[in-house]
Amino acid sequence: MSIASIFRKLTGWGKSKTPDNTFILKLSHAEALVLSDLLHYYFQDDKMEFLKPGPADNVVFLRILGQLEIGLVEPFRPDYSQLLEEARAETLKGTPWAETVVIR
Repeated sequence: MSIASIFRKLTGWGKSKTPDNTFILKLSHAEALVLSDLLHYYFQDDKMEFLKPGPADNVVFLRILGQLEIGLVEPFRPDYSQLLEEARAETLKGTPWAETVVIR
């Protein structure tokens, strides 16, 4: 038995599926807010066209967005823009590439 397989067995690492064959994605609250805003942005005005998503892709994106909307109240608050900026800053905190990643 390899060290990696022993580690997986002891920690459960690499087992992201649940018994009912669903996948669990772990995000901080700040990351969830940033992702929710990103998905909303791409779904308005067909901004995802460059990805050429098909019907299955759209179903997945919309299901993720729906799950995020269940747990997030910030998008409905009047200070949403400020909360989103704070979430973005918190998400970048401690990442080595925070100052170097620029997407245009």
